[in-house]
Amino acid sequence: MKRRSFLLGTAGAAVGLLAPRPGRAQSARRLGVAYEDPGKPIAADFIGLSYESAMLAAGDYFTPENSSTIGLIRSLGDRGVIRIGGNTSERTVWNADAMPTGRATIAITPRTIDRLAAALRLLGWKLVYGLNLAQGTPAGAADEAAYVANAVGPNLLAFQIGNEPDGFGRWTAVRPKSYDATAYLSEWRRLHAAIRAKVPGAFFAGPDVAGATDWVAALAEARPEQLALLTHHYYADGPAGAPHLSLAKLLQDDGWIAPLLRRLAGDSRGYRLPFRITETNSIYGEGQPGISDTLGAALWGLQLMFQVAAFTIIARAKTRPIRRSRAAAAAAIARCRFTTPWPCSRERRAACWFRRILRRTRAISRHSLSARRAVVCGSA
Repeated sequence: MKRRSFLLGTAGAAVGLLAPRPGRAQSARRLGVAYEDPGKPIAADFIGLSYESAMLAAGDYFTPENSSTIGLIRSLGDRGVIRIGGNTSERTVWNADAMPTGRATIAITPRTIDRLAAALRLLGWKLVYGLNLAQGTPAGAADEAAYVANAVGPNLLAFQIGNEPDGFGRWTAVRPKSYDATAYLSEWRRLHAAIRAKVPGAFFAGPDVAGATDWVAALAEARPEQLALLTHHYYADGPAGAPHLSLAKLLQDDGWIAPLLRRLAGDSRGYRLPFRITETNSIYGEGQPGISDTLGAALWGLQLMFQVAAFTIIARAKTRPIRRSRAAAAAAIARCRFTTPWPCSRERRAACWFRRILRRTRAISRHSLSARRAVVCGSA
């Protein structure tokens, strides 16, 4: 298919959606694409993937030999962020001697970290690495962090201490019900100090909460040394298996993501730290068959990425507090662009856009259901 014909056909289809119904007075409509207005750039490492720590245990997933996975990740772009963490990070134990451990634990060994580091070097992507705050110790976290930092080298973006700590006193029940941001910060500081004693140049991300957005400001307000990234999770619905779930519901605005991003953008501006959605998917609890593995869910993922991108750009620009309608937000997203140079014709530039979007759609669709959180995105 010729690119020009394809683009003209796509534009015609878009105009067709706007056409009035038969019987009504018709007026001429014109569709234009502002190629000359590049808009604001989206960070080159904006996209990424989030994986459970359990994916490291076997040592056969993140490895240069796993050409299928490496090729799929590569198709998303030359730069990005892989985050290792999730619920299973609460059961990990650093096993430097590679000795047998109990069934309830997930052993992370030097061999698995070495293979992860080799895969990252091949990809050129950065790493946010999760450490066990729920069951871990400062000494164990420091030993693990030291090995990871040495093995991963410049591809290490930050350490994440704990996963969804706002759930420790609730759904995971690893702390008393009274567990709050103050208790979390007290524990966080102990691991932070131990890690910095062994890895003085380490950077940190957090608080990686599920819903307690005020913990983001609490961590930033404490101003711990070398905190480099504010992080939060987002799921559109759940849990998996619930009777109310449907694709139609997923594709509706849940009314929560925009206020969440607005607040994160405000914290980002106020504390001069970038923010990132480090874990997200359509349905929490490992996704819902028939919803999370559909093209509709993949398109939902793309929409979410552009929503996050719009607020990320606003946060970086350090503009006034955001008070905008959905139409204004859509206009801001439309002005965004990828930072890849385009030494080619207008038609080719547009064709490249379509190829990129379709490629990312396919990749997100394949990843969204398989215990690998679909997309992590933000400004790192």
